[in-house]
Amino acid sequence: MALFATINGARVLTASLHVPYAGLWFVDVELDQAVTVAGSAVVTLGGLELRGVVAPARSGAFQDRRRARVVAGAGGWLTRCTARQMHNTQGVTLRSAVTSLAADVGETFDPTTLSGKLGSSYFIRQAAPASRVLEQLLGATPWWVDYQGVTRAGARPRVETPEQAYQLLDFNEREKVAELALDDPTAVVVGSVLRGRLERPLLVRELRIEMSKAALRASAVGEELAA
Repeated sequence: MALFATINGARVLTASLHVPYAGLWFVDVELDQAVTVAGSAVVTLGGLELRGVVAPARSGAFQDRRRARVVAGAGGWLTRCTARQMHNTQGVTLRSAVTSLAADVGETFDPTTLSGKLGSSYFIRQAAPASRVLEQLLGATPWWVDYQGVTRAGARPRVETPEQAYQLLDFNEREKVAELALDDPTAVVVGSVLRGRLERPLLVRELRIEMSKAALRASAVGEELAA
């Protein structure tokens, strides 16, 4: 299929998407010098749509090219939250503390996986980096932002990826890195289980997708599963 990328409707020359297991994805794009982007951004990469915000510190012009980095969500997890006190005679719930934090920094959080209480009828949130407060609230539970900019908590779902959805170009057994050729950038995600031409299935825990001159390549870092 013909591949192309855009940012807010403007044609992109190259794109590089990095998706970690936990935290924020980001995509670096290169476009014509004449195009300026700021604020909220929608990046399309073939059939993949990514909703985020332009990071000014990682964006700018050089010679006849302009580069921009788009970070997942609304940018709120990169800011400091204000102090807040919450009270509930039945105990402050984790869901209310997390959704309140997200709303205060302008992020959208899916609370469906959150349960339990913080152990007290009072919760005092200190002014601090929002992502740090979120990590303190969630403890060992990972959080991540999906391609539509919604923050979620919990393990990423496993997805059985059909062998015909990708071509395995190389596999580094020591580093557990699979180099892939793709036609569809939505075919492989963090959480995909890859089996084609591998001795043992690979569970993808980190993903990089590069698009340049209509070629699409991916590097999937993972852990091997029992065959």
